[in-house]
Amino acid sequence: MCKKDVANILKSGFALENQVQAVRDAIKTLSLRKPATTLLINRLYMDVKEVQAREGEIKTLINHLPEGVMKDVFANRYIHKLTWEDVAERCHISLAYAHKLHKAGIDKLTYLEGFEYISTTQLV
Repeated sequence: MCKKDVANILKSGFALENQVQAVRDAIKTLSLRKPATTLLINRLYMDVKEVQAREGEIKTLINHLPEGVMKDVFANRYIHKLTWEDVAERCHISLAYAHKLHKAGIDKLTYLEGFEYISTTQLV
């Protein structure tokens, strides 16, 4: 797996979560006819399934990291969706060190054997 694949898996959780929220907002704010609402609900259901699958991939990747601060940095950033500043504060490290650990973790995950990347198109 290359660095780009690792980065895409980790970053995709944020994008998918934003999509799901957009659909939820549309359902709440639009007064639509029943068939249109049903279509939005079905879309939301599919997006939620995709987010759950992606979160599973992200957790699997993070579980391959050694126990310690590096793993905490990844969990706080990609599972709890904290900002980099909040990650550093929660882990009691500097922002620069959080980024350094992140880079080292990406390098470790890049050479992970046997992890199969699931593209979002395979989930539909």
